[in-house]
Amino acid sequence: MAEAGVDLAVMQHCSGTPTSTPQPATSIWHQHMSRRNSMLPAHDYAPAPETPAAIYAAYLVHLQRRHRGNTAYTQAARSFLRRWPQVQAWADVPLARQLAANCSTRPFVTFLMVSRRLRPGYDYLVCRKLSSLWHELTDSCLQPDLDQFISAALDWDSRSGSPRPSGRRSSPDC
Repeated sequence: MAEAGVDLAVMQHCSGTPTSTPQPATSIWHQHMSRRNSMLPAHDYAPAPETPAAIYAAYLVHLQRRHRGNTAYTQAARSFLRRWPQVQAWADVPLARQLAANCSTRPFVTFLMVSRRLRPGYDYLVCRKLSSLWHELTDSCLQPDLDQFISAALDWDSRSGSPRPSGRRSSPDC
């Protein structure tokens, strides 16, 4: 090695010994990417979470504006907020438990989603039938996104020349 211009002392300092076992590769997989929830976590600069009381009050206003709701809806919301005062924590609950939410809790979960308080994983969004979502998006903070989507879909439909569906499937939300 000395003939090749390599200093044996430098080589031993860098690698331990000339015959040392290579170190195992260090994983670059981020722990937050392996959680059950497939959505990325909120940024560090996200605003402080709302209190359960503020979320509940916003839900009551939402129900009143929609002319919906009953005592089962409000009781389900209170129960949900007691279990998960930080509502985004619900997204880490196993999917089977999320899907088991009863018909009084599901409207509250939908409200949390359209008001951007809850970002469930893609698995939940794929598995849950969200037929009421279209109605809930109207007049929500997501209305501009919905308008843009509908406009783009209509534009694409008119250019593609494909037949339009005869009507939406309708089924009860609960």
